[in-house]
Amino acid sequence: MPRLIMFAVIALSLLAAAPLAAQDGAYRIDIGASEQHGGSLRFEPRVAGPPGKLVRYEMNARSHSPGAGANSSRSGSVRLDDSGKAQLPANAVKLAPAEQYEMSVKLFEGNRLVAEESTQRP
Repeated sequence: MPRLIMFAVIALSLLAAAPLAAQDGAYRIDIGASEQHGGSLRFEPRVAGPPGKLVRYEMNARSHSPGAGANSSRSGSVRLDDSGKAQLPANAVKLAPAEQYEMSVKLFEGNRLVAEESTQRP
């Protein structure tokens, strides 16, 4: 009987860890942030994961400056190519002095969040 209980505990542990492993390792996001001449920022997000998978993305951008701010969002779907990679739409912004900018990208397979990445500048 103790072996059966031990087997059940191990099996349940593996089942509980499976979604976490898929979320942590199967998909990756590179926001591709770069500073451009004249104080602007460019974001060229790239994603990687299992070849041929159709994934949904949500990109959110938020700027903060003294006394003001703005939000924008963009979402869609993309199929990863034969090498498991895809390029998401680029985004460029010009920052005023003392303005901060946040960009986040979430990646979903169906309704399941599989990857998330964010950056803040400066």
